[in-house]
Amino acid sequence: MIELKKVNLFFNPGKHVLKDIELTIQAGCSTALLGANGSGKTSLLWVIAGIYKYKGEIIFRNQGRLNGGSKELRDKTGVVFQNPDEQLFMPTVREELALTLLQKHDRVDEALIGEIMERFGIVELADRAPHKLSEGEKKKVALSAALVAKPELLILDEPTSDLDLPGKKEFLKLINSLEQTRLVATHDLEFARNCCDRGVILESGRVVAEGKFEELIDNRRLLESCGLI
Repeated sequence: MIELKKVNLFFNPGKHVLKDIELTIQAGCSTALLGANGSGKTSLLWVIAGIYKYKGEIIFRNQGRLNGGSKELRDKTGVVFQNPDEQLFMPTVREELALTLLQKHDRVDEALIGEIMERFGIVELADRAPHKLSEGEKKKVALSAALVAKPELLILDEPTSDLDLPGKKEFLKLINSLEQTRLVATHDLEFARNCCDRGVILESGRVVAEGKFEELIDNRRLLESCGLI
């Protein structure tokens, strides 16, 4: 679905954040991005989402894009931030979902908004202010907003942060019900084990390992060397 070739990211001349990233994200798979703090996980998410400009090539549907983002890929990508308060800012939950549709499709489909709210159990939150919700409710609203425009790729940054155990289980159930290709940056290895088919380990801005998630997670020496356990 998406192929990265020699992708590099610089924040300034002295800070080389991502280094020659070579990676293929397979359609229909759920891929975990793993790595210690500062390894480049979130930066890689934002490169793919079109938030950061990069050097190199990202191929989406056989269309190459150099040193920048692909509008087609951005339009087909939904993003869930680690902190929902950085993502949710409209007066009501309903308006939050409507904003996504305006940004992606230039129109609001009330029936689709209702369908998504029903699916994710937030109908009763429709007219409430997002910033007044619980952390679990905010996560569900952020996920609903990311999915209302029916993206092909869903990006999640540390989706279980600030959730208690019941909240993690509920969010995991929602994630596993999705059909979208998913890319999940997380420190939560147990969550990733239960929702990801593949894993990619980053260290100092480089891909040091990738493959089937269970094979990576069973390599204790690798996890220790990358600061994951």
